[in-house]
Amino acid sequence: MEPSSKAWRSLWEQLGAERPVQGDEQLQLRGLTGDLAIRAATGDRLAYTKCEAALWRFRCLERDQNEAALLNEGRHRSIIGGSKEEQWHTDLLSELVGLTAEDSPDVPALRLRLFGRPDPPFPSLSAAGAFLNSPLLRFFTKEHLDGLGIPLIGHKAKLLSNRVVAQAELVPGSKSSEQIQLAEIQVSWGGKKKRLKYGKPAHGRERLDLEYADDRGHRVAVEVEPFSVLGEIQWAAERLTEVAEPCSAWWPARSGAAPAFVVYLLTGVVPKLRTILAFLPVPGSGTDVVTINAFVHADPESVKAVFAKAQRQHGEGRVAPPRRAALVPFVESKWASDDPRPKWNDLFKEWNKTAPARWRYQSWRNMWRDYQAETRLLSQGLFGDLTYAERVLAVLDVKLKRMDGGAAR
Repeated sequence: MEPSSKAWRSLWEQLGAERPVQGDEQLQLRGLTGDLAIRAATGDRLAYTKCEAALWRFRCLERDQNEAALLNEGRHRSIIGGSKEEQWHTDLLSELVGLTAEDSPDVPALRLRLFGRPDPPFPSLSAAGAFLNSPLLRFFTKEHLDGLGIPLIGHKAKLLSNRVVAQAELVPGSKSSEQIQLAEIQVSWGGKKKRLKYGKPAHGRERLDLEYADDRGHRVAVEVEPFSVLGEIQWAAERLTEVAEPCSAWWPARSGAAPAFVVYLLTGVVPKLRTILAFLPVPGSGTDVVTINAFVHADPESVKAVFAKAQRQHGEGRVAPPRRAALVPFVESKWASDDPRPKWNDLFKEWNKTAPARWRYQSWRNMWRDYQAETRLLSQGLFGDLTYAERVLAVLDVKLKRMDGGAAR
């Protein structure tokens, strides 16, 4: 039996003593196997304890992800290049692509079908935020919503639950063991209110993501159903950014062609292309490849300057992944102090005893690979002839001199 709204509210308040349980956390808890959240809301103490432990795990994972994002923030993962004159030329090309897309029959036709108008329905991306984040549009088709009289723009929707249930619970007398992902949505519009349910098989369905760039230029992904309103936009974005389509020229944009098209469809904002855009390796990936996208009108010297800057940032001036940065002094200190020198398997076991949980390795071979990658990159800098300890002191000396110089100014 489904608990009352009061029972749910009481459960969320008890679990969230330090921080309220809201949104995604509620969905995660209600999606736990064995209906733990329902049992906890009806007074089952064992289920409550398991929900409490699950919430702790969710928040630990969220904290680790936030810490990783903060560590990567400020690292130069991409570099923009090109002179003012070259960028001016590129801006003209950006506008030309936008005009070509506007003149194509597909873009205004899609707007006309969804919104009843061939021009963009929103003045800005922030104004389109409620549309892109509506749970109603993630699940239901335009035809279904038209039949119910619910407008695509101007409604308010709230996802009440999104959980896995047995088909036997939904269809009386059914003996099927199939699991159904059931979403319940509260929607209001024009003084009316309705509660809708959407069910789909819990397994064997392909995940579909609608991606777009938010106000800060970061990519956002929203999981959508293939034939829903947002699913239709995602499908159109993929089709209209293929080779030989007008919007395919937006691939060099920072957000990518398909996310750029989503913003353009809703707002008419043309993505700003860059004359030269270099992407550096992802921290901790162990790869040493710099990818450079450059328009043909870019001067070779401009491309060369961007590549040189990428090399400098990925060389001695880079910020090392924290685990690898800590690994090298750990290994070399053990080799310097222990006699005989410990083997990699022994180093692996000792490291995992004291290292933070997210820094532990699955095998000594992965640990050895990170050590080799880190020492190789360190040796590519200005201090290649020094020992590791001497390199660390040299880098610190450079940093201190810079700090002294900044204080003097």
